[in-house]
Amino acid sequence: DDIVEEVIEYYDAALRNFVKPEKFVDRLSAGREFPDINQKINMKELADQKRLLIADEMGLGKSASVIMAKENMRVKCAVITAPANVIETWQTYLSDNQEKGGYFKPGEAPRVAVVEGGNLKDVKTDDFDYILISHESLKDKQVEELKRIGFDMLVVDEAHKVNNVKGVRTESLVKLSEEIAGDEKYLALLSGTPAQNK
Repeated sequence: DDIVEEVIEYYDAALRNFVKPEKFVDRLSAGREFPDINQKINMKELADQKRLLIADEMGLGKSASVIMAKENMRVKCAVITAPANVIETWQTYLSDNQEKGGYFKPGEAPRVAVVEGGNLKDVKTDDFDYILISHESLKDKQVEELKRIGFDMLVVDEAHKVNNVKGVRTESLVKLSEEIAGDEKYLALLSGTPAQNK
């Protein structure tokens, strides 16, 4: 009985007690409510666990889960690192361009800094809600600048691509993840293929 009660409480907290921020669109596509049940569970897990690998299949809304979690938990600034060819997709998600798949209502899009060429000199946390930087741009200099800027959430998209333990990207992401300590800090690793065939 205790276990059943715990399960009921868990799903009540994730599903019934969830309050969606008004800035988000109601649907991502026809017939697909936003957030859906899977995204609500991901958000609850990230809020509860603080560090989470979201390894859902492609198309289930890993990106949507972390964006809405960040907004719902009122995290001040999130750093999102992804392969260079995915940065534009993240820009779209973080926009109010609903025709292209933006998650936000018109006029409600967050402030986004896209770091091109690894230059973070003019980026300040107070000026942006999200900082997008490619895996390829992450080097010691960028890591140090991101530490200086400060952030409360780190999202690593396509985390399975950071698989060389001695690689520069891996070392950079480990250094960044060390900044995620404390009650109001969050780390989300996203991967649709966490166990790759070789």
